[in-house]
Amino acid sequence: MAPVMFYYSNSTFRAYIQGLHLNCLTLFHLWRVPAALVFFYYGSQHLLPATFVQNAAWGDLLAGLFVVPLLLLPNHCWKYWAFHLFGMTDFVIAVGTGLTFSLLQIPAMDTIATYPVALIPLFGVPISGVSHILVLDLLAQRKVKT
Repeated sequence: MAPVMFYYSNSTFRAYIQGLHLNCLTLFHLWRVPAALVFFYYGSQHLLPATFVQNAAWGDLLAGLFVVPLLLLPNHCWKYWAFHLFGMTDFVIAVGTGLTFSLLQIPAMDTIATYPVALIPLFGVPISGVSHILVLDLLAQRKVKT
């Protein structure tokens, strides 16, 4: 939440983000392919719940794989709307599933707190969520570089 609050409260930072091309904020999501592969691997070893792997890994894999073809499409706002709404939906489903299983104290979810898997929820997920919020805000305000 801190980066989102900073974005809305600091006009200099907001101007910087508004000056970025949406491709930059979208290209970042390539990281989701290796994250998905980590989830698939740990799921195949029964170290993460199958439902969590299904909900988190597949969405990350699709989002990551769609980045390059999406950026090759002609520049239209709709492609960014589609990608970032899909990415945010995946974010909500994956985080919701992870939180639910953690609160239910499903033993296999303990793996999510171990290295290297912990890097995904500690860094990748928050940065991805923030980037979706920022891009969707830019699109809603029509302050985009396409």
